[in-house]
Amino acid sequence: MLSIRYHILKAFYLLMLVVFSFSYVFDGQPLDLKKQELAKRYSKRADATEDLQEAMVTGNKENIEKLNM
Repeated sequence: MLSIRYHILKAFYLLMLVVFSFSYVFDGQPLDLKKQELAKRYSKRADATEDLQEAMVTGNKENIEKLNM
């Protein structure tokens, strides 16, 4: 009976380690590096959207399939 309780307590302990070790607080503005990365992503997304619209206008099925994920 003691070994069963030990395993339950050990599992609970490991669960608490995982829960409390990955606790992040997101307060305030993002860091400058993150802002730069987000700007790059938005730029790439806008470029891809423009390319998709252009492919749809021209009817290029290969590019439509590639860009329309």
